[in-house]
Amino acid sequence: MKKPSIAILHYSCPPVIGGVEFVIEAHAKLFSDAGYKTKMIIGKGSIDHDEVKNVVIPEISSDGGPIGSTVKALSTGIVPPEFDAAVKRVEKKLTVALKNVDVCMIHNVLTMHFNMVLNAALANIMRRSQRIRFIGWTHDATFNDGNYVKHQKKEYPWNLLRQKLPGCEYCVISFQRQIEIAKIFGVAKTCLPVIPDGINVPSLLGLTTSVKDLYYDEKLYDKDFVALTPTRIVRRKNLESGMLFISALKKKEKTARWIVTGAPDPHNADAMAYFRKLTGLRRDLRLRKEVIFMCERNHERVSNDDLRA
Repeated sequence: MKKPSIAILHYSCPPVIGGVEFVIEAHAKLFSDAGYKTKMIIGKGSIDHDEVKNVVIPEISSDGGPIGSTVKALSTGIVPPEFDAAVKRVEKKLTVALKNVDVCMIHNVLTMHFNMVLNAALANIMRRSQRIRFIGWTHDATFNDGNYVKHQKKEYPWNLLRQKLPGCEYCVISFQRQIEIAKIFGVAKTCLPVIPDGINVPSLLGLTTSVKDLYYDEKLYDKDFVALTPTRIVRRKNLESGMLFISALKKKEKTARWIVTGAPDPHNADAMAYFRKLTGLRRDLRLRKEVIFMCERNHERVSNDDLRA
C-alpha cells in the first residue's frame, strides 16, 4: 500500500528552541527516512532535511506575525473586530498547505491558548474535512496550568481548548496527561492513547555501530536487568558465579542480559578450557540468550570506543 503523506503542524520548529520543536524535528526526519512524504507546517523555522518540505505560514506562529495585533488582543481576553477575518485568512493558507496531505499531526496547539486564531481556523477545517486524518498530539494544556488561569475562559474561542474537537483524534505524551486531558474533555481515558516522547538512545549516548546493533538486537531497552563485565575470560574472574546470578534472575521471571566484553587468550590452553566450561554451563542453565560473550558475537575485537559505549 502507498504510505500516507504526513504534515506536522506547530507554531515553530528549529532553529527556534523548545521541547516540542525538538520532538517534531525528530519526527519529521524519522518519518521521511522511513519513506513517508513529509512536510512541516510552521509559523517560524525550517527543518534542515533534503526530503522534508517546509511550509512557513507566519500567521500561525505564537505571536501571529502579520496578524499579531489580533493574537495579542486575544491574549488579553478580548475578541477584536478583525478576528473573523483573521480566522478566514489562516483557514485559506492552511487549506493550501494541507493539499494532498493524508495525516496532519498538530502538536500542542489544540489545547494551548498562544494563537487562538489558529485554533479557530483548525477547528473549522477539521469539522469540514472528510479526507484528512487530524491528530491532536497533546503535550500541555492551558486548562491544566495554574499559570494560565486568565486564559481559562468559557467563551468562544477559548472553549475550543477544553473539548475534543470534531474531526480530530487525540493522543497524549504521558499517563499523567491522559488523566488530566480526559478530565478537561470529559471523555474516557481510552479515547486518549499515550505516545511518549521518544529518545534516540544511540545518538544521545554516542553509541558505536557495534553497540548500537547490540542495543537493538538484544532489546536492552526492554530488560529488567543489564549487566556489563569488561574483562578477559580467565579462570580467576570466577565468571560462573555470574552465570548462577543470571540463572536466579531468570527463575524469578526477570528478563536479563549479561555482556562479557573480553575473550579467552587463544594461546592459553587453560583459558580456552575455561571458556568451554563457561559455554557448557551456559547451555546447562539454559542461558544462551541471556549471557552474551562479545567474542562470539564480534569478529573484531571490542575497541575502547565500544567499551565506553
